[in-house]
Amino acid sequence: MNIKLILIACISAISLFTLKAQEAVNKKIEWSMGVGFNIGATAPLSVPQEVRSIDLYSPNVNPNLRLNAIYNFDEKWGAGIGLQYETKGMRVKSQVKHMYINFVPVGGDPKTDNLEGYFVGKNSSEISNSYLTIPIYATYRISNKWRLKGGCYFSNTLKSKFTGSVSDGYLRIYSPVGDKQIIDFEEFDFSEDVRDYDIGFILDAEYKLTNRISITGGLSWGMMPIFYSERSPMQFKMRNYYGAFGISYLLGFFN
Repeated sequence: MNIKLILIACISAISLFTLKAQEAVNKKIEWSMGVGFNIGATAPLSVPQEVRSIDLYSPNVNPNLRLNAIYNFDEKWGAGIGLQYETKGMRVKSQVKHMYINFVPVGGDPKTDNLEGYFVGKNSSEISNSYLTIPIYATYRISNKWRLKGGCYFSNTLKSKFTGSVSDGYLRIYSPVGDKQIIDFEEFDFSEDVRDYDIGFILDAEYKLTNRISITGGLSWGMMPIFYSERSPMQFKMRNYYGAFGISYLLGFFN
């Protein structure tokens, strides 16, 4: 799947949503905008055995801005679509053993300085990716105060950053029993290897404070590894797992 297919799917979903809304003008379309932040991790689903300890985890300040439209079928059910700008990122430091890595050190020559093998020592990574995201979801109103949302999202990567370093260890060249190369400190930059799209699932809850203001919270679960498999610099299949928290303002209803 590539970004063209994602855009086609998103455009089709928007067109279908608009058509359905126009077919039943007696139903209300609800428009809202919101601000908030994401907190979580871009990581494997479970801690790999190569990671012996996590010495530091520090979430970034990850803002999100969003606009949503919900078509209410009845008092309980609805369907929604949105457009949002968001960032996802964190910093982590860990002790690793036999972690596969393939990179050219920052400032090195790709022809002569490529390092590939299994690293033992300290690893530090910083991730900060920004996305333009289209969520598509169903809604269910539990009560006058509470509403649930569940569905999927499609994200286009606007800007990517994945940098870090390996230090205080050694690299076994090409295999876990290969020749040893001492690594005092080397920086890497995998920003160009980050996938240019993401797809995943969302589950949100909304609590109405007033007729127009609501607080929101939810989870997003990425299904796509952030690196393309054919050029992944690391063996871990890292995905985006984030919680989203914020406040929403109801702009109005349109028949």
